Amino acid sequence: MVCREKSCVRAIRCADIPESQTVKVERRIDQRAFPGMLPEQVSDLARNYKITRGERLRIAGHDCEAVVLTPKDDLRYGYMLWADVNSGMLLKARTFNRRGQTVEQFTFAQLSIGNVPRERVRTRNAAQNWRVEDAAVAPANLARAGWTLGAELPGFRKVTEVTRKLGEARPVGQMVYSDGMVAVSVFIEPLAGRAESVRPGLSSLGAFHIYTRELANHIVTVVGEAPAASVQRMANQVEFRRPQ
Repeated sequence: MVCREKSCVRAIRCADIPESQTVKVERRIDQRAFPGMLPEQVSDLARNYKITRGERLRIAGHDCEAVVLTPKDDLRYGYMLWADVNSGMLLKARTFNRRGQTVEQFTFAQLSIGNVPRERVRTRNAAQNWRVEDAAVAPANLARAGWTLGAELPGFRKVTEVTRKLGEARPVGQMVYSDGMVAVSVFIEPLAGRAESVRPGLSSLGAFHIYTRELANHIVTVVGEAPAASVQRMANQVEFRRPQ
């Protein structure tokens, strides 16, 4: 859900979480919107991926063309993307590893493109009395606080750097790196005042890997749709030097 503040026309993202009766609100720092959020030069993808055409399929009643992005190294996944030839809308995506095995995929089973009545996009949850969590996102320069990345993951560059509030915790630093196709986030959270214990190590959720380590009384967590070795490598490159 996207709404607009009348005073400064700043974009806000709102997400309903019915299980906990919570509404999460996040003010977007980057004012770009789709398709302006796409890479400035799509051809830059060719530095990290071999780009070819795939098979043409009919998906959910629509003719779709496929583009295949095959990684040139082991630091990222490959992708097969099917888009509607008329609208350009992505209707199917397959993520695969270096052995060509499917890691994750989604596809539309039914789709109608055209005017959508407003009542069909309204939330089904009566959220008037729910708890509101404001992420309080703000631009940041984490290097001034002593946090840097010793060496960036090849092919990835920093695209944003912010602080945000996660739940009731103190502000958390976040650096986002992208290769033009996927993004990997580095979160830096103070250990002080944290109620839950830290579980260092690797975990995964579908194509996403999460690696956590402790450093200088902080929790460093790297999250991204990238192979486990890439996420762990980036986490281990995070350094802290106390500012002079």
